[in-house]
Amino acid sequence: MLNEFWAKRDLAAKKGIKILSGYVAVTEHTYYITVQAKDYQSMLEFFEPLAPTQTGGIHPVTTMDEWTKHIDPKRKG
Repeated sequence: MLNEFWAKRDLAAKKGIKILSGYVAVTEHTYYITVQAKDYQSMLEFFEPLAPTQTGGIHPVTTMDEWTKHIDPKRKG
């Protein structure tokens, strides 16, 4: 299922997903896929085909510049 999912990754753009990178820690059987998504729901739908056979975690992140502006609104960047 993972091979089929990865082969169809070009369809990601149609769901508002930009795949930035994909890595495998072979000895751990762990996959790291970095994406940029228009919204969280689109990202969940994109990864949904893997749900029946894979376990994983989704960790939304933001840039340090965006975060520091958020925690200190007086900061301009």
